[in-house]
Amino acid sequence: MEIDFNDSKIDFPEENISVENLLTSLEINPAEVVVTQNGKIALESSILKKGDMVKIIQVIYGG
Repeated sequence: MEIDFNDSKIDFPEENISVENLLTSLEINPAEVVVTQNGKIALESSILKKGDMVKIIQVIYGG
């Protein structure tokens, strides 16, 4: 599975993995990103499959 993150591509070998497990595997804090699956926001429980277009978008916040 190919994942777009911070304008770079990550090749991730696992398929049929939840968003939560993906972020844990990549050591990414789920509170700091939004994940899209085929152009729609994916929940942490969503299952990512081969062929899905997955994008991890870093959330910018501050005050």
